[in-house]
Parts: sequence; C-alpha cells; structure tokens
Amino acid sequence: MSLETNPALRRSVIYELYVRSHTPQGTFRAVEPDLPRIRALGTDILWLMPIHPIGEANRKGSMGCPYANRDYRTVNPEYGTLEDFLHLVDAIHDNGMKCIIDVVYNHTSPDATLVALHPEYYYHKPDGSRGNKVGDWTDVVDLDYAVPGLWDYQIESLCYWAQYVDGFRCDVASTVPVAFWRKARQAVERVRPGAIWLGESVHLDHILAFRRQGLYAATDNELFDVESRPGKMSGGYMTSLPSYKAPFIFANWNNTSGDVDVLTHECGHAFEGYVAERDPKVPADLECPGMESAEIHSMAMEFLTAPWHHLLFGKDTEKYALLHAEDSFVFLAYGCAVDEFQHIMYQNPDLTPDQRNAEWLKLEKKYRPWIDFDNLPFYGRGAGWQRQLHIYECPFYYIDYCLSTMAALQFFLLSLDDHKDAWERYLKLVRRAGLASYTELLQTAGLKVPFAEGSVKGIAQQMTRWLEEHQVG
Repeated sequence: MSLETNPALRRSVIYELYVRSHTPQGTFRAVEPDLPRIRALGTDILWLMPIHPIGEANRKGSMGCPYANRDYRTVNPEYGTLEDFLHLVDAIHDNGMKCIIDVVYNHTSPDATLVALHPEYYYHKPDGSRGNKVGDWTDVVDLDYAVPGLWDYQIESLCYWAQYVDGFRCDVASTVPVAFWRKARQAVERVRPGAIWLGESVHLDHILAFRRQGLYAATDNELFDVESRPGKMSGGYMTSLPSYKAPFIFANWNNTSGDVDVLTHECGHAFEGYVAERDPKVPADLECPGMESAEIHSMAMEFLTAPWHHLLFGKDTEKYALLHAEDSFVFLAYGCAVDEFQHIMYQNPDLTPDQRNAEWLKLEKKYRPWIDFDNLPFYGRGAGWQRQLHIYECPFYYIDYCLSTMAALQFFLLSLDDHKDAWERYLKLVRRAGLASYTELLQTAGLKVPFAEGSVKGIAQQMTRWLEEHQVG
C-alpha cells in the first residue's frame, strides 16, 4: 500500500460491477435502480469495470473484451451517453458510495484512437510490427512508456475523468512504470484531492516471466513494515518467508539518519536471503552463513549504497558519509569491550554488581579512553554495559559484529577506488551463502582476514587517513 494512501481504505468494501452484464439492458441508466441494494450490502466503493468503447479488430467473441479499450476519453455507446454515465455517478454518490472506474493503461485494442493519432506510443516487436508481450492477449497491442508523450496523454485522460469519479482501478498496474503512477497521482490529486487508487497486481509467475525476457514488471508485496506507529513492537530485523522465497523487513523509523542505517543494513540481509533462497545448490539450512559472517552482507550494504545516499541527504551527504564511517570504525573498540567484558563475567561468576560495573569502567578506559562520562549517574558508575541486550540474550555474539565490520570496512575502502569491483566482490561473497566459513568468505571476495598479522592495523590506518581527509566543517 502506498504511503500516501489513507489506511482507512483497508476497511472499505468494494463492489465490482460490469455494466454490460449487470442488467438485461446492459446500460448505465439500468444500473441505478439497484444502487440501494448494493449500498445495503455494506458497499463503500463501487468499481465500474471499463466504461470505454471496445475495439473491433481481433475482437474476442462477438461482444469483445472490455479490456481491449478503443478510446480512453469516451464512453461505450452500448452503455449510453456521457450524460447517462454522469447521471449514474451522481446516483452512486447520492446513495452514499464512491465511484471508481477501470483504467487499462498497459494496452489498447489494435484499432484504438491512439493508434491513428500516435503510432509512436506503441510497443513494437522485433519485426517492427505492433504487438503485445503476452501472446494469448490477441485482441490488444501494448503501449510503450519509454515515450514521454504517452505519459502526458494518459495523465490528461486521468485528470479528465477525475472531474467526475473518485478514483481509479488500474488494470495490470505492474507493467506500467511506477514512476508514471507517481506522476499521475500528483496530477490527479490537484483535480480530485484524496483520489482512490486501486492497483491490480498479477501472479508472481507472470512477473518473473516478464523479467526473464528483460521486460518491466513491478511488484509490491508489502514486505516492508518500517514506519513507526503507536503500539508497534520496537526493534528492527529481516526475516525470510520460505513459502514465497522472499525477505521481510521490520523497523521503526524515527526521521533520523539512523533510518538509512537500518534500511540499508536490513536490505543487505534481505539481498543475501533473496539470492540464497533462489539458488537450487544451497540447502535451506545453509542459506544464511554462521553468526560470525551473517552481518557482513548487512554492514557492507550500508556502504555499498553510498552512490545513492545523495537522494536522501542532499547537501548533507558528505556529513552522513563521515558520520557513518566514523561510527563503524569506532564501533570496533566498543564491540571488543563488550566481548572482553563477557569473558570476565563468565570466568568470574561471583562478582558483585559493583565489581561488574568496576570491570566495565576499566574496559571503557582501555578501549574508549576519549569518553568522559562526567559523573553521569548511570554511565559514571560503570552500568553502561546493561544497555547492551546482547550480553543477556546472545552471549559472545557481539564480537561477530566486529568481525563483520572488518569485512564491511574493506568493502567501503575498495568502493572508494572502484565501486563496480567492490560490488562484484560482494556478489561473490553473497552467492556462497552459508556454504563457507568466515575466512573462506573473505578469501572469496579477496579481503584480508583480520586474524592475519598486520591486517587489522593496515585497515585501521587506511580508515584513519580517510576520516582525517574528509572532516566536514
């Protein structure tokens, strides 16, 4: 569901109506006497299937399919006149319902008005003839949204009908560019504020068949739940839905740069899961690597998405790049402190609460001596370790974040010199899924293994130089 859509529409009841078959007369006027009954069913929105003229060329059956549209800007004369249609819309409103109409923007009939007016608006097969991308749709020819003029024509048509109806049900919406629908929504909103948009999705096999041919096909499976809302569980994670071979991302955005950290991080997990689930050579139990490697994909993705960060941060992109790199680099010290603290706790189970806090303060001075807690009650007495839930929930897991960070920082440094090469290395690592150990994964990508003598120091020196050279005033 689009972010701009009113969530209350989820509770609306939609009644689909085909004018031609709804009554013996098959006309707009003949529908009106049945409106009170339709409303009494609990209907909120009446969806009229295509109201436009049906093409004659390659017609299916004697009456043709209503989705073989001949003219976007007129009504089917078999149903009545434009005046009859507007009278029906008024009657729908008078009965307390909204009215939406079907718009078929993927294709038209072969003898459509647009064919004569703008033959350049159409998709052409390799032999140069007009055609469609779905073989058995023999009564239609597809439109080509690579032609800018088509966008203007279609949006003008939508704005025309938006003067009268409350919205649109968009047929085969997946094969029309999402960017077009966004632009159309903005234009229609100026004519009909709060217009209803109902997009038809199609079966996954259809989407994949299009994509295998290199054709455009969008899909929205609502596999993101990232907006904060009252009563929503805290946290952020990615999980897989095996039946759909698809990832799901959960988060709680708060309108800070942290939202980008979380999104890119979880998308790294999602990408690895997506690739692994579709590889027949990867057993289900080995789709994800071990805990020491699982965070490489996510942390590296945070950096590898950098070429697009300007779309989110604009003039502050450099500030974000510096902040993110610094946080990742400095995190290594904190992660090591958490790990050593756990070793001390398990080796000395009889320590008192005060003694545990004292050990943590020693580690703070050892790993992060630049921090002055200035006698803050909680942190000043050494209780800061208690905010790290991993210590309670996932003993000794935190050092794995450090191991993954060492890999992610190398992807970052590689991307500075050659982003394409860094991405290709990342893909090689991702494709090994859980079939390799941590060291094997790093070697697959040509990365330094941090257990090797001098590797940590070398990476740290490179990061330090970059950070010093990219300070933002």
